[in-house]
Amino acid sequence: MATIAELPNYPQYDGEELREWATYMARQLALHIAGQSPSKPLRAVKAIAWALGDGNCEARLGQNPMKMVNEMTIASGVLDGVVQVVTKWSKGGSSTTIGIGTLIEPNVVAVCGHLLRSDNDYAVEVEVIAGNRARVMGNYVVVPKKWLVRLDAYHENDIGMIHLEKPLEGVHPIDYVQTPFTDSLSGRSMLGSVYGFPERFPQLCVSEMKVQFSLTRNSGWVEHTGDTMKGNSGGPIVDMYGRLVAVHGGWKWANKKKTKMINVAAPVNRMGNDFDVLREILIYMTVNPGASFKVGAKFLASKAGGVTEVTAIRHYSGSLPKIAFEWH
Repeated sequence: MATIAELPNYPQYDGEELREWATYMARQLALHIAGQSPSKPLRAVKAIAWALGDGNCEARLGQNPMKMVNEMTIASGVLDGVVQVVTKWSKGGSSTTIGIGTLIEPNVVAVCGHLLRSDNDYAVEVEVIAGNRARVMGNYVVVPKKWLVRLDAYHENDIGMIHLEKPLEGVHPIDYVQTPFTDSLSGRSMLGSVYGFPERFPQLCVSEMKVQFSLTRNSGWVEHTGDTMKGNSGGPIVDMYGRLVAVHGGWKWANKKKTKMINVAAPVNRMGNDFDVLREILIYMTVNPGASFKVGAKFLASKAGGVTEVTAIRHYSGSLPKIAFEWH
């Protein structure tokens, strides 16, 4: 188990960094008190995180057309956690990619992985825009290792998170829950909505649809029939209670003849997409800036209702240094 001595020292600065350090320390102490499962041998890298520097994959299926969210709902603020994400790439010069994210904490945004790592390139600058309220830059990002190394081979791991330089003040985060199974064995079905800011629409839009998550039907990704357009990547799929249950990624062929398409999304807290762990990695990166990253450093994170130990097991040098993490 990570010891108190391994936790980061008191920061030599004030402001938001100090508040984040204090929150991190309080959470680590609470997790130490809660305890954790017995230690097991480390296996392999599960996530990669790095510090940020200072094409069309959507499908309009025609079953559930997108419509603009009404002004009263927007004014209520319940959906202002749906934000726009603008990514600048290491090899892309001045070109950018625009997608969607979900604010899950005042300074953490969940997105699809291909907004951070795509086509042998990495995000070096990310800006998050919350309606007309605020524009905040990201300072750290994390993606699952499977998405980092094989991209489209793992639609179920097309997930990532962004840590913001400062909280989005006045913007309401959206709760997330583990994606429920909907196959015939569970006897469950789920209605959901996918949100975004697609091209040609002047404001937030929604498509309401049925959501399918069944390990007997696919390899672990979520399927849905909501319409999406360019700019919808990373859009939240929420359940009837307004909770994030999946992150939209793109589309796949639904049959071998390639005559039918289906939209796909990454599940929450399944298939290695451990939201609490990824969030804790970002906080660790923030309170241990630059040279203080240490291979072998340990900290605790919530996972599946319990506590797990996370270890920094590898450091990749280069123009975009990265830290690899493992947990059980």
